Amino acid sequence: MLYNKVELTHDQVVYVEDTKRYKRHAAYRQNVFGIHGHLQRDDRRTVPACCVKAISIRYPSLTGNYLFQDEE
Repeated sequence: MLYNKVELTHDQVVYVEDTKRYKRHAAYRQNVFGIHGHLQRDDRRTVPACCVKAISIRYPSLTGNYLFQDEE
């Protein structure tokens, strides 16, 4: 696949990154729902590594950061 090089402003980069982050989150939720059904509020399940890889390929982070980390 060929991509055109486009110069983005800082605001556009943040918007694109936020959009991809929301899509990754939705994909994780749909994946867990498809496997485990409806979960209770405090019920957490691990997303299989193969699914994490597929989702991160489909909606890549521009910065390469996929975890929320505390800023110190």
